Amino acid sequence: MRVFLLLIALCIVLASSQNYDDKQCYTAFASSPHRTVTYKKGTATKKGPPFPHRTVASAKCDPGYTRQGYHTSECQFGIWERELGVCV
Repeated sequence: MRVFLLLIALCIVLASSQNYDDKQCYTAFASSPHRTVTYKKGTATKKGPPFPHRTVASAKCDPGYTRQGYHTSECQFGIWERELGVCV
């Protein structure tokens, strides 16, 4: 029983220490009229790909335009979680 519990504890430690640096998003969101997209991970601003795991893309509309859709999207394991909204 002790060996079993030790193995479970070891698996938890290994899983929690995984390196997600190789799980990057290699594409940026396509340009869209009247929309600016910024990318941040923590306090660091990124200019272009690749974007590290947990980078957040944010959409901001030009004055006079309204966003339809999501304001943010997060890079999760190499895939953007959702599409950003468009500005109309």
